[in-house]
Amino acid sequence: MFVTRRFILAAAALGASLSSHQARPLVSTRHSNGAAMRLRTLVAAPASALEIGRIYLAQCPEEEGIVTLTRLILSSMSLNSGDLAALDCQALPARVTSRVRTDFERGVTVEIGGWILSRTEARLCALWT
Repeated sequence: MFVTRRFILAAAALGASLSSHQARPLVSTRHSNGAAMRLRTLVAAPASALEIGRIYLAQCPEEEGIVTLTRLILSSMSLNSGDLAALDCQALPARVTSRVRTDFERGVTVEIGGWILSRTEARLCALWT
């Protein structure tokens, strides 16, 4: 599954270091679609994901927007919205875990607050912004 011990440690560390920032509501006011909502379910700690997502989007502002992030996440896994809808509740986390592993193998990573995350992890977090 997407949430690993490493991710929780990174999220906790970032959450503690960023707790002085004013929090925005966790529910986005931007247009969101069913695919984005389904991908959001993979994140067990939305508050921490929000902080990670904000930092990621500051580094990659061209990826801002739920539609853009959803498209990038799905295309990285060679999926479209229909394919995503067809995946069951066990297949989707397995697919994302596989993509995260591939990101690390290929060096498709980002540094956020001193932690190295796969780009897929960072994009999933950014869906919460």
